[in-house]
Amino acid sequence: MSCTLQRHCPPPLQSSPSCIIIIDLHFAVVHSLDIPDLQILTQELMRAEDESDGSSSSGKSEEESPQSQKEQYSNMQKSILRLEEKYSKLEAVLNRVNAPLNFELNTELNTELKPGSQAGLKAESRVESKAESKSESNDGSVLDWIILLASWVVILALCVCGLSVFLYCFLYFVLFLGYWMGLVLDVVARTAPDFLIPR
Repeated sequence: MSCTLQRHCPPPLQSSPSCIIIIDLHFAVVHSLDIPDLQILTQELMRAEDESDGSSSSGKSEEESPQSQKEQYSNMQKSILRLEEKYSKLEAVLNRVNAPLNFELNTELNTELKPGSQAGLKAESRVESKAESKSESNDGSVLDWIILLASWVVILALCVCGLSVFLYCFLYFVLFLGYWMGLVLDVVARTAPDFLIPR
């Protein structure tokens, strides 16, 4: 998070706009935190960039004396040092805020990923209970739809055919179903092993 301007920018380039642009990398962090000191820091950075742009444009139009260039160079060095100090303070604050959050997150992940741990067993039981409840709800919904469809079929048959014809068809259906179930049970009884169905 720190921006060591002296390492990235040699002394002849520290007063150039290209060196100030390095500080722009931290603008997103500065704007995302609602801290008055950081807002002041942002204004100072923008002002320093504007001043550097203005000094570079004015240098093209008229030549400055070596004394004024030296003063400008020293002022820029002082401002860069102040900005580095503020960025180091900002880095310390962010590290102090992120350290407990990262520690809690790592401990939770480690405890949940350990096989046989209490948190891991609780997480597994939660996942299994959610899967079972989901499957039960799906089964219940399918069964409800089947019962609803069967009831509508019965009501439609009663309205169209009448009670006597419906009872006759229902009795025939029951006998037909019973006959086929008897055949299936007979085949199962003949082919099943002895320990399942004793002879």
